[in-house]
Amino acid sequence: MKKYAFILFALLSLTSCTKDEPTPEIDQEELGGAKLIFTAVEKQEIDGKVSYLPVEGEEVQEIKFDDKTFLPEAGAHVDLEEGHTYKMDLIAYDFLKREVQQTFLNKPENHQAFLLGADEKILSFEYGDEHNVGISNYITIHEGDKKVQLQYIMRHLTAAAKQTLKASDWNNPDISVGSVDLKLVFEVHLVKEDHHH
Repeated sequence: MKKYAFILFALLSLTSCTKDEPTPEIDQEELGGAKLIFTAVEKQEIDGKVSYLPVEGEEVQEIKFDDKTFLPEAGAHVDLEEGHTYKMDLIAYDFLKREVQQTFLNKPENHQAFLLGADEKILSFEYGDEHNVGISNYITIHEGDKKVQLQYIMRHLTAAAKQTLKASDWNNPDISVGSVDLKLVFEVHLVKEDHHH
């Protein structure tokens, strides 16, 4: 009887997932923390190529996310100035505190990040890679004097689903295809120029 029960369990285990359901590359439960780094940059166009250079003397800000809850510390936020552009980098860690964000870039056909919580009037967003994976991104602040709660969401997608998405979907809250590899919720204070905390 035990032999038949084991065979039934094995069969059920094998049929629990369908081929079309993407399996998260690094399940959030397997990650050992994350952080987002914000660096002030200036956009420059040279010979038709756009590049972003760090602004000298500007403080690099970061927000860290707990390795269990993936929440920032109470009261943690970043101050981003109206009219400025920032490079936003994701750093993700495994339980040994090794960086693993490259895993998302290694399979660009299966990953895309989204930044929810603000529309184009408040900020604009540009993916930092040609495949719209979103490990590095550029955000420009259009409105100051407000606080917003943003969600950085890395989705794991089938290749077919990824092909239906565009760069302009970066803040589309109706995107629900695939599964969530990583979700980070954080507060941003959008401030007028020369505001100091």
